[in-house]
Amino acid sequence: MASDGGLSVATFYHRAANLAVQSGFRFACESLLGGMARAESIARLCVFAVDPSEAKLGHLRALGGPASRLDIVPFDRPSVGDHPGLAGLDVVHEMEANVARALAARRWMEAAPTAAPHRLPLTLGTHGNPVGARPLFSYYLQLRLGLRPDDAIICASASSRAALQRHLDELAASLAANHGARLPPPPRLALIPYGCDLELFRPSPRAEARRKLGLRPDGDLVLWHGRIDLENKQDPSPLLVVLRRLLASPERSRPLRLVVSSTAGNPYLALLRERTQHLGIAHAVDIVEGLARADVPLLYAASDVAVCLSDTIIENFGLTAIEAMACGVPVVAADWAGFRDTVRDGETGFLAATTWSEHEPFLDLFEAMEGGSGAALAAQSIATDCDALERVLGTLLQQPELAQRFGDAGRRRAVAEHGTSTMVARHVDLWRELVAATRAAATGDGQQPAPPPAPALRMTEGFAAYPSSWLADTDLLALTSDGLALARGTDVVCVAAVRGQPVEDQAVAAVMAALVALPQASVGEVVARVCGQRAHTPGQTRRHLMWLLKQGYARRLPQP
Repeated sequence: MASDGGLSVATFYHRAANLAVQSGFRFACESLLGGMARAESIARLCVFAVDPSEAKLGHLRALGGPASRLDIVPFDRPSVGDHPGLAGLDVVHEMEANVARALAARRWMEAAPTAAPHRLPLTLGTHGNPVGARPLFSYYLQLRLGLRPDDAIICASASSRAALQRHLDELAASLAANHGARLPPPPRLALIPYGCDLELFRPSPRAEARRKLGLRPDGDLVLWHGRIDLENKQDPSPLLVVLRRLLASPERSRPLRLVVSSTAGNPYLALLRERTQHLGIAHAVDIVEGLARADVPLLYAASDVAVCLSDTIIENFGLTAIEAMACGVPVVAADWAGFRDTVRDGETGFLAATTWSEHEPFLDLFEAMEGGSGAALAAQSIATDCDALERVLGTLLQQPELAQRFGDAGRRRAVAEHGTSTMVARHVDLWRELVAATRAAATGDGQQPAPPPAPALRMTEGFAAYPSSWLADTDLLALTSDGLALARGTDVVCVAAVRGQPVEDQAVAAVMAALVALPQASVGEVVARVCGQRAHTPGQTRRHLMWLLKQGYARRLPQP
């Protein structure tokens, strides 16, 4: 840790490759990232931006703000391993639930020349739990064999933590029963709920919000905001059925409208429109596509009730519920998974009962197959009680004083439990505990000394049997006619767009210059010449030699 006690944290950022995607998980990650960048308890935040477009880098800088401690490293070429940002790290946090990337990154960071001499604890955020059969190198096996006891898996809700614990326990029992394997101690399963920006999501006058959004000022407005996805998120059918019932109720005297806000171009919106026509309620449903993030709080503020009905096995938290609560809006949610943690039934809103039955065994087979539809089939077997939904939604619409009381209580709960600063503070507390445990084990002050990091299997080692031969230091190389044209400047390098940008202009020029200066040189001679000029590393040089061979700019010569 820094001398002032602030942590040095490394993480990755990839989710916003498409900044138009309106994902609660993306927004939760960005809220955490922005909060960490501004937190006094974090001295340095090294963010490796995967596939770094200019739009993404600009978006990242904006998340950090002017007082940011953000050290943004474009993660687009192998030479990033020499970046000084790897020096002095305290912890690695994988917030986007990419366990394979997290484990590889930790090995890479601990082995880097600039790395600190101690082990790095790793924390891994989760988003849902994979389902179906678990092959050898699956998500759960990586969690159990790749993570150490001084690492932590961070769950957003108690239900998702319980589900993850059951999966990990079943994996350990299965390996023990079938293979006699004893797994190492498991990592910690920590519970840290997501948070949201309480300055952005805050109460505002309903009439003003409706005016700004162009909504009619009178009547009741029920909001459904979020992604419509019949497999992984929300199926609108139960709410549409209930809306038709409420519209037909003889007790209803005020106009009632449902506003559906979702990502632009969502393919399920066509199905939604068709369903509203079939039910005869299209006149009472407004669909808003691609609303700017900055305007979402206005949509909450314009609403009387927010409805959250994600009841699929992929859903483990539900960010929309705490956003609505932060805006002082009562919530009606499915009594499902993380909603039980966020919505206090009878205090900040209501929970509508859900039902699920033991599914047929073939669903596991569907999920295990490539492109399987087990999750979708499971989602369609989970039911939110329409009668209960009608009852609680009708109660809040008929009793505005109760709705106001629930909304006020929701704002208080969001401030106490779900602000960005609270989420960051809980992460920092966990990281400090893990760092202390790691250092204590390394110095012998813990219960047992920490074993050295296991050597990682290099990709080339894992697939050593694939090629016919390998490039050796003694192999002789020469430029082809195309390569000579490139070296003379009568041709230019034409590089296809490949993920990771493996070709660097300066490295190509250095290797080409060596091949011109040393006709029919050996690989070892070229590497020595390029590295002797302190231009590039041996690994970089060999990689670019291979690229020149691949593109036909160089060839291997027969051995004399």
